[in-house]
Amino acid sequence: PTLFLPLLSVMVPATLLFLSFLLPPTTAMSSTVTTNAPTYDLLIIGGGSAGLTAAKFAATFGNSVAIIEKARMGGDCTWTGCIPSKTLLASAKAAHAVRKASDFGVMVEGDFSVDMKRVRE
Repeated sequence: PTLFLPLLSVMVPATLLFLSFLLPPTTAMSSTVTTNAPTYDLLIIGGGSAGLTAAKFAATFGNSVAIIEKARMGGDCTWTGCIPSKTLLASAKAAHAVRKASDFGVMVEGDFSVDMKRVRE
């Protein structure tokens, strides 16, 4: 049951999104447009990994898509989660390799340090 809930939370919106492309727009929807504002087949709220994937998926079927994002495109994974974490891990791995280089016959002279400001760039 615990594994099923996260899966269900992804499957239901994805299924509804897919089904929405199969339905023609209603006349009520088309008759309420009274301005020259652009119209879209799909409006996605959130430009994180799921929102970007949904937009690309919808566009492959010829739908016009708009994404609303209050911060930076890419979401938490790109800016504070997955990718920054992998950068920190790569820097730590490089520092470890230098520290252990002599074990493999590679002599590194002098001290070395990790510039965390550059790592975060």
